[in-house]
Amino acid sequence: MLNQRATGFESPGPRGLLEPAGATSVAPTDVVNAPEQSRTGARAAGDALSVFISYSRDDLAFADQLVAALKLYGFDPTIDRHGISGGEAWQQRLGGLILEADTVVFVLSPSSARSEMCAWEVDEATRLGKRILPVLPYALGDATAPEKLRDRNYVMFYPEPRAPGSGFGAGLTSLVAALERT
Repeated sequence: MLNQRATGFESPGPRGLLEPAGATSVAPTDVVNAPEQSRTGARAAGDALSVFISYSRDDLAFADQLVAALKLYGFDPTIDRHGISGGEAWQQRLGGLILEADTVVFVLSPSSARSEMCAWEVDEATRLGKRILPVLPYALGDATAPEKLRDRNYVMFYPEPRAPGSGFGAGLTSLVAALERT
């Protein structure tokens, strides 16, 4: 399990998400000072695996947390609001961001399962032959995953009482391992 020093996050907050430690963002020195176990997936600069994060705006807090954690592991995550300028043709730009990514991480939640835009991103990633890794920030409840993701194994990021040790740290460890199996 990752500790606060390794991830820059502390105890779970609302909906099981970890809250940022302190009021500042994670400093680059946190990667250097993190235990070796938490940095085994770190890559050399310039050799970072590009990861596009597909998410619903309702899951923005989780998506931001995921981006910060993946950066600590040496990945190059892209999230749409950081890669699209005002006035830009967003669907064309999103398609370009997906095309440029090595892997798409789909934040699967009740909101993203209902989102036409998220469904389009899954379709576009599939059309481009991209690997898609679905992650669950919390239980889906009655929501149904997009059809193209139903046969995939999901990476759970929420604490599950029937799975001791589950939660953000365990989910991140599983996601990093999956990303490294490229």
